[in-house]
Amino acid sequence: TRPVFLLNTGAEFGENVAFPGVGAGTLSIDAPSSLWGGELNLRCASCSQRSDRLSMLAGFRFLNLSEGLFITERINPFVTIPGTDIQAQSTAIVQDGFQTHNQFYGPQVGFNAGWDWGRWSLNVNGKVAVGVTRSRVKINGSQTFFNPNGTVVRREAGLPAGAGTNLGAHRVSNCV
Repeated sequence: TRPVFLLNTGAEFGENVAFPGVGAGTLSIDAPSSLWGGELNLRCASCSQRSDRLSMLAGFRFLNLSEGLFITERINPFVTIPGTDIQAQSTAIVQDGFQTHNQFYGPQVGFNAGWDWGRWSLNVNGKVAVGVTRSRVKINGSQTFFNPNGTVVRREAGLPAGAGTNLGAHRVSNCV
């Protein structure tokens, strides 16, 4: 059973994917995530001694974070489910997809300090950046029912990705 919170009723719900004597099915979940970035800094040595050093940094930072959540159910019921388009011996495929793409651009400042003790050394870095984060969210959902009589019923809505409520692409920019 796949747990779902239904926004239109405000109630918790369980979508039976497989249940003995009622139907067979599979549930697959994919949650990819990718984070990468780069920065370019100028370094100015402000203090320098033989065994320790201190440098100030100023530069620019870019970060890119992409994440997703993709849920696919494949349900094969043995019996007709009343009040739905699901008939006995049919195949129902329910898909929900959520993607985010975030990019940060901004200037940064910081320091680099280091100490040497013979063959050992310790380096400490600290940086802070202030800038703009641009966010894009894409939400897709669908339900497809392949009935044994050859009819196909399609809906543009998954379970949490509901029809007309949150589907599509959304953009946001924030200063942080």
